[in-house]
Amino acid sequence: MLLVEFADTSLSYDQKIKLPLYASHNIPETWLIDLQENRIMVFQHPKGEQYLNINTFQKGEAVQSTVLPEIVPVEKILGI
Repeated sequence: MLLVEFADTSLSYDQKIKLPLYASHNIPETWLIDLQENRIMVFQHPKGEQYLNINTFQKGEAVQSTVLPEIVPVEKILGI
């Protein structure tokens, strides 16, 4: 139901290659955690090889998910 991908040096590859693959396999929600920018990109509602909703959450914000019942602070996920 939820796929979480951590990206340090692979962000471009993850966005261009992996995300379309996840969407085409109808994974409802994917989180791409950008360790270099300390942000979490949440991709929701796959259609074809893309996600229709994309939201970015940064320090001081909380990640809102369609598949998790709780709201999670970005700092808690990133460990900062």
